[in-house]
Amino acid sequence: MFDITSLQADASGNIVSIGWTYTNNGGSRSGSVKLPESYGPVPASQTTKAYLIAWVEDILPEGTSEALDAQIEKDLAAAALDVHDVPVPD
Repeated sequence: MFDITSLQADASGNIVSIGWTYTNNGGSRSGSVKLPESYGPVPASQTTKAYLIAWVEDILPEGTSEALDAQIEKDLAAAALDVHDVPVPD
């Protein structure tokens, strides 16, 4: 599930980039996307979180959610390894 963490605006108050976090049961990943010019000048005061999330999902490449799920799963598997300190050889 995506959530919006930050907005960056130009001097006119129009959104230029959106910070996001993707979270599933195993963890989260964060990033940001630049708002393409095709979205037009969008004042931050004239949008909602739901629109921003839809824009992030639309802007990110297809399959991003699945790729993030896979990366979180990989990180969980690595964290579950039985790792411990060993003496450094002379």
